[in-house]
Amino acid sequence: MLERAPGAFLRNQKITTLPGNPIHQNLEFNPPRKPNWKEVIMSETLVALENELEARKAQESVIRIRAYERWEARGCPDGSDLEDWFTSEQELSHQTV
Repeated sequence: MLERAPGAFLRNQKITTLPGNPIHQNLEFNPPRKPNWKEVIMSETLVALENELEARKAQESVIRIRAYERWEARGCPDGSDLEDWFTSEQELSHQTV
């Protein structure tokens, strides 16, 4: 339903205001168009990808914290970052399965 301001009236799908009315004159009314199937699929795909990205970011954050805890527990040795990361990643994947 198209809302009209006081002093405005519809004429051929346009809102026309009376002189002196503070709202803009001849505002176009564009009814919402129905999206085509390509737009719908792209939109759903984009939402799915964004959700997957958020899940991966959350998982990476958990792995990062666990790897840091493992590194601290081992006395903070140099050069063990990948080992700590992969071990934490495997540990997390076994917990979620």
